Amino acid sequence: MARVLVVDDENLMRTMVEVACRRLGHEALCAAAVGVDVILLDMLLPDGNGLDAQQELAALPDAPDIVVITGHGDGDAAEKALRGGVWDFLMKPVRVRDVEETLS
Repeated sequence: MARVLVVDDENLMRTMVEVACRRLGHEALCAAAVGVDVILLDMLLPDGNGLDAQQELAALPDAPDIVVITGHGDGDAAEKALRGGVWDFLMKPVRVRDVEETLS
């Protein structure tokens, strides 16, 4: 069984993919890319760099603020992300207090 994250702005598409995943015995986690105010985005994902999605997310109507989370201290990447419109840049291990301060 696989865990599948479905991110789509259309509710019907999310529902259809969720149903298909469950029929195949997979777990589906669904999220809308619109209608959210803040996205906590990991920078290094198994299939690529989360910062690559930043421009697409910034182009959404009512674009959400993006907080990048990373376990890899890269000052150049942090500076690039912040210049590119990222709201904040959190280093792992992230503490509850760090998230609270960022969202306050």
